[in-house]
Amino acid sequence: MVKEANMCIDEILLLVRGIRKKKTSYYSNYYNQCNKLNNKFQVKYNKNALAFIWNDLGIDRVYFFASDISELAEILTKVDINSVIDFITKDKYALADCFTKAGFKSYLEFGRFFIKPGNEEAAKLRHSLEDDGDSRKIFNLPYGELAREEEAEEIDKHLRRVFDPYEAHFYSIDTLKENIRKGWVWVAKENGKIIAGNCFEIQGKKVYGAYIWNDGDVEVLCSLNHKISQYLASKDVSYYYCWMRLNNKRVIRYNMKYNGYVPDGLYDMIFVKK
Repeated sequence: MVKEANMCIDEILLLVRGIRKKKTSYYSNYYNQCNKLNNKFQVKYNKNALAFIWNDLGIDRVYFFASDISELAEILTKVDINSVIDFITKDKYALADCFTKAGFKSYLEFGRFFIKPGNEEAAKLRHSLEDDGDSRKIFNLPYGELAREEEAEEIDKHLRRVFDPYEAHFYSIDTLKENIRKGWVWVAKENGKIIAGNCFEIQGKKVYGAYIWNDGDVEVLCSLNHKISQYLASKDVSYYYCWMRLNNKRVIRYNMKYNGYVPDGLYDMIFVKK
């Protein structure tokens, strides 16, 4: 029997400890995404599984813990239509049957890619491009600058126009402004209007590539990204990673060939309740 209650995150984690005490293997897609929130979350639970729903800027995201897959499926059948599950896993099919039984359908598949340290082939290619006269002209085009706080709303509109709300964890305006202050948001402009952008996050020695879009010519993005690469080099970061749609073969081939990205074996499987 599925029980329901409204709980804060600390109360939810108490239930989780009860599931984990049984010392059996369990599945989860929660990695502290809501630990800093003071919200009350809608929780559905039974003996060996629970799920809670976070309204993430208009999208109901479902987070779960379960040591019994059949009990998890029972809970997920009670979740509202259009709810979304993000499941990061090494096995693309680990819980696919469970989600399907609960009425969820596969929506998008992402793979995580990173720039492998010591990738000499990619390094040589980048150096050759930097030494090439035509490439230098592109890199030196006047595209690419730090975004300004007053541009946050405009940047947010671009992100929501370009990216799918089910896949994207959009920033709040306050978070976007904070990231701009940190130097993590860059834009390219033409006639004073933003036509391209790159949002990333510096995590110690790592850089996570969050969003890139371009409404201009390819040279715009090349110039913008070259300036960002120089900026990140000054920050002494050594590891770059991002998620790419697995059905976007062209982008994956380009980034593997010219930027040195390789897959690390993790997948982000997105399911939507229909």
